[in-house]
Amino acid sequence: MGQGGTIWLSFVMPFVVAFVTASITANLAVRRFKRERAWEKKEEAYFLLFDAINKSIDYAESFLELMQSNGGQDLKDNVDQASSVSNEARQKAKKVFSINYLFMSKEEVFLFQRLFENLEFHEYMDGEDMAELNRGHKERLLADAEKLARIELHAYESNITLLISTIARKLDGLLTCPTEWIVKKLNR
Repeated sequence: MGQGGTIWLSFVMPFVVAFVTASITANLAVRRFKRERAWEKKEEAYFLLFDAINKSIDYAESFLELMQSNGGQDLKDNVDQASSVSNEARQKAKKVFSINYLFMSKEEVFLFQRLFENLEFHEYMDGEDMAELNRGHKERLLADAEKLARIELHAYESNITLLISTIARKLDGLLTCPTEWIVKKLNR
């Protein structure tokens, strides 16, 4: 190659390297941003799911307390209030689920649907039996939700995530290093 070819190559090469490096870095940044947003959406949905389940359990326990004590008006008002709080929490969870279900795995979708399903009660069951059945269902749902949340929100993988992000930063440094080296050579 002649003198003109090396000048052209020394002029174009930094731009090519910079373009490739910028493209890879931008792609990695966008992927990370999307993962973080999906994680935030899942976190919000799980928060509302736990809130709805706990308020449903509180309602069932208030109802059972009323049934067992043959309580007065104060206890009935407490049960009515617990019922409305439980329904509100359920509606909030349903709204967030309907918006964010695209970010969720099949297991998460199934878990949320279990919150919204209506239990089938037999004809012979009285209110106390129904409340017991509902409370048991919600307690199992809460245990399943906690287990799945740990997996889906990567609560147990924080060291692995840290390692991966460190490796990504090192890789980014390696990709930008040739650009800096070429710029230094050209500036001499």
